[in-house]
Parts: sequence; structure tokens; C-alpha cells
Amino acid sequence: MTLPTPVYVDVLAFILQFNGYPPGDQELTSENLPLVTFVDKSGPQPLPNLAVVRVVGCLVSPAKGTWTLIHATEPVRDPDGRTTTPEQLRAAGEAVLGDRTIPLQNLEYLREGFTPEAYAGQRVQVKGALVRRQADARVSVTSLDTAAAHCP
Repeated sequence: MTLPTPVYVDVLAFILQFNGYPPGDQELTSENLPLVTFVDKSGPQPLPNLAVVRVVGCLVSPAKGTWTLIHATEPVRDPDGRTTTPEQLRAAGEAVLGDRTIPLQNLEYLREGFTPEAYAGQRVQVKGALVRRQADARVSVTSLDTAAAHCP
């Protein structure tokens, strides 16, 4: 037996309320559910090691064979580390860039024929696993797409 979608959303809302999650600023619906970000009851927590993330920045090569995002946004969780939607690319092109520098790794495994040099100096959206180290964090890249041809 299948229930109507609004019933599933109501059950989810009940479970969240029962477990002490505060209400959001709008009613939970099937339309806005993909936009909901769940936050720990004690507030936002740092992303864990190996979380799948999305980040936007300017692609540069500070040294031969290394690639970095500069002016990067804060990494945010992403439900799909390989596929980029047109909406995500549009948002990446309009995003306010940040002040982070994020080293990238494993670009050589991205896809056959991929050359990061073709994206140098561009605003790009990167997806991948956030790799936390003692002193910094980097992204093991699974997806890289141009968000704008030039970067400020």
C-alpha cells in the first residue's frame, strides 16, 4: 500500500518534532524538502572527514602539478558528488566568493582526457570528498565544472 506524498512528509515532520528538532521558517512540503538542510540539535557542526561536498572558487596552479581553489566558498554538503545540475552551476556562477584556499587532489582520476590546465583561471564548481588533515582540509575531486569563464 502506498500513501500520498503529503502523508510521508507529515510523518517526517512528526519524527523531527518528536526528536526535539526546532521547526523551520516555513512548512515542510515535498517541493521544498530537497532544499532542507538538517542541522544537529546543538547547532551547526563542522563537516566530518570524507563528507561529500560542493565548493566554488578560482582554479589556480601554485606549483607544477598541484591545483588549488582560491577565493573559495565554504564547503557545503552535496547529495551527489558526481553530477552537477544546471541550477547548481547557475548558483555557482552567482555565488559570493570567499577567502578560503582549498588544495585539490586526484584531478588525474577525474575523467579520461581531463586536463585541469583548460580550467585555469576560471570560476569552477568542485565536488568531492572533504579530506581533513591536522593543519588543513583539501578536496579529493570527483567533479569539476566551469561556473564562469573568468574569476575575479
